[in-house]
Amino acid sequence: MSKFDLLIKLAEDKLDTAAQRMRQAQQAQGQAEATLRQVNEFVADYQQRVLQMGQRGLGVGQWNDARLFLAKLEDARQQQQRELERCIQRFLLEKQAWMTQRKQLKSYQVLQEREASRLAMRQRKTEQKQMDEFAARISFRSEE
Repeated sequence: MSKFDLLIKLAEDKLDTAAQRMRQAQQAQGQAEATLRQVNEFVADYQQRVLQMGQRGLGVGQWNDARLFLAKLEDARQQQQRELERCIQRFLLEKQAWMTQRKQLKSYQVLQEREASRLAMRQRKTEQKQMDEFAARISFRSEE
């Protein structure tokens, strides 16, 4: 077992958590986009209906009601736009956190690979030294 195994396991767990948070943020962004589309469609539909009602003749009270309702719809649209922007920012932050965790995991894996290479090199040198000593003994005995 490598001394990096625990660090790699912890980094993998953090990476999984970061990926899950990023997916959740992406889903929230998608929902906010869909809601904004619905609000935009409703506003456009209501504006069209008010226009058609105006062509047939609208009283002052009806016109004021429609104007106030359109103002409320515009407020809702702006609020949903701000929500979408907040969701986009959250997604970008979660994506950055995921990338940071991935980079950390990769660095631990590289360190583990380097350690394994050093151990393998040391093992090969030890084996070569033993083989050289064995060959030297055989050569020394044959010279006697």
